[in-house]
Amino acid sequence: MEEYESLETIDPVLLGKRLAVARKAARLTTMQVRSKLGYMLRDRFPAGLLLYQIEAGEQRPPAIVLIALAEIYDRPLHDLFHEKPESTEEIWRLYGTSEISEGTAARWLGIDRLELREQALQKGYDV
Repeated sequence: MEEYESLETIDPVLLGKRLAVARKAARLTTMQVRSKLGYMLRDRFPAGLLLYQIEAGEQRPPAIVLIALAEIYDRPLHDLFHEKPESTEEIWRLYGTSEISEGTAARWLGIDRLELREQALQKGYDV
């Protein structure tokens, strides 16, 4: 079973790549994200924080920034620490053990939440 990584143990290059993919999927530029971060964090915005350095793996983001980025990208925080599994069976296993959210499972399976619930019932999962 694949385990989640923590902010302290995840490879900063891997985290940076995942953040860049999430930003691009949200169709946001680094300038737009920086603006949103500044608004969300106000006086708690870390001095010297450079998004391109985080995405390049040169800088590890503080937890408060990572939480804000997940919100800006409309992603559950755990998506940034867990890659999409190769197999649909692993996605269903993670969903069935509540290791990933309904939204993440649906996104990874390429179906909407209603279809996910219907399939989950057919597979015997509690929904």
